[in-house]
Amino acid sequence: YVADTANSAAGRTDYTPLTPSDTSSKYGVPSGTARILASSAIGEIDPNVVKSGTFSCNGGLSGENNATDSFSTTMNSEGFILTGASNYDYAACRIDTFPNDGFAISAGDGDGSDATAWIRASDMRTRFLLAEASTPQHVAIFCAQTGTATLSNGPNSTNVALDCTFNCDTSATAMGWYYLDTEHDTAGVLGPNMQITTSIPCGVVVDAKSMYEILIWGAN
Repeated sequence: YVADTANSAAGRTDYTPLTPSDTSSKYGVPSGTARILASSAIGEIDPNVVKSGTFSCNGGLSGENNATDSFSTTMNSEGFILTGASNYDYAACRIDTFPNDGFAISAGDGDGSDATAWIRASDMRTRFLLAEASTPQHVAIFCAQTGTATLSNGPNSTNVALDCTFNCDTSATAMGWYYLDTEHDTAGVLGPNMQITTSIPCGVVVDAKSMYEILIWGAN
């Protein structure tokens, strides 16, 4: 687990469960800020050892589309920063050639309880349930490949494509992506007990109760 105080004045802290560190690609959404962080390998005592890799997105970082670039960071630093968009309205991203003692975290709007971990393809699932009494502000679905999804809530449902839909060119990568917020919810699916079913394994980030962004761990 990692803890990080997003807003010291409010006294709120993010506690984020992390996937096990290994060399698998990690997937996530840089919302506002994402940090690629390094931890110490077993037997490694030098905090300045450089960890490096590459990242690519279904959209541009710093304004360019189809970003593919390299990164490097050390344990004795605040990590390599990827700048996305607010409220997780950005794109699916992937980190490759990742150090086996590193991880990535996205921070949301900075008021605490809004950090989410990037996950491996093996951590992704196909069924998700938002089991709470409030209406989420937004939902972001990210996948290791393209596919389709059904979002439903009671009698309301909508079928959507999991591809690149915001600020991107689908010819660049095969990652799946879909974003929905209350302003564009014409089908009326955002609400208590919303269900998401995907044709391929995905991850889901939702702005849930009291506007706290969380990663939903689904099922198959």
